[in-house]
Amino acid sequence: MPGCSEAGITPILFGLPEGVEAMVRVGTDDSGRKILFVINHTEEVVTVNLDTTYTDALTDRAVSGVVVLNPQDVMVLYVQQ
Repeated sequence: MPGCSEAGITPILFGLPEGVEAMVRVGTDDSGRKILFVINHTEEVVTVNLDTTYTDALTDRAVSGVVVLNPQDVMVLYVQQ
């Protein structure tokens, strides 16, 4: 059975800490807007390195580089197109 790389599947964000999940969802409206969810499932503060600039869905501010996620925190980011 082939692994993820052989199947052409690549991570959304590289180097995520243990217990941190990243997933993209695509809107069903005509815009097809992509939203990146970064979820810290741990009880620890973690840092995540964002590979590009995103827009924070709650503050409408640009976010890039190293960001901090508190325990059980979720970051919701618009993927800039």
